[in-house]
Amino acid sequence: MIRRFLAAFVASLFLHGAAAAESDADQIGALYRRAVAGDKAAVEECIASLEAAVKREPENQLARVYLGSAYTLRSRDMSFGSAKLATLRQGLTTMDNAVAAAPKEPRVRLVRALTTDSLPFFLGRKQSARDDFKLLADIAARSPEKFSADDLAVIREHSR
Repeated sequence: MIRRFLAAFVASLFLHGAAAAESDADQIGALYRRAVAGDKAAVEECIASLEAAVKREPENQLARVYLGSAYTLRSRDMSFGSAKLATLRQGLTTMDNAVAAAPKEPRVRLVRALTTDSLPFFLGRKQSARDDFKLLADIAARSPEKFSADDLAVIREHSR
């Protein structure tokens, strides 16, 4: 469910970036949805598109956090071993860097929260996800206009 939600709002990826064309966001959104559904080729295409977007717009932390999430999808599809763990760490670090660069941008934090919440508990990211959801719930209580209705529903569901 969490990955489906991420896929649903990825189309807004570049709404705040004037340099990105709407067709780029549509293409990335479609790739991300296919990647979430298990399409390994789409994972790689999505990563390539997001890497290009981040290179084109280095300050676009929303693109960066989605890139980190896509790296976790790549890790999901790899065989068990050190490369799988390294790829997962790359994804987590990329998402953490995006949140650190834009700590007051709720959508960036929401993508990280949803992605890390979907990881197995033994990876140790559940508390981070809970902390993100708590902070998002606090922001939503003060400024609900910063979120879509779907975002608010997901935040409420996860911050109980």
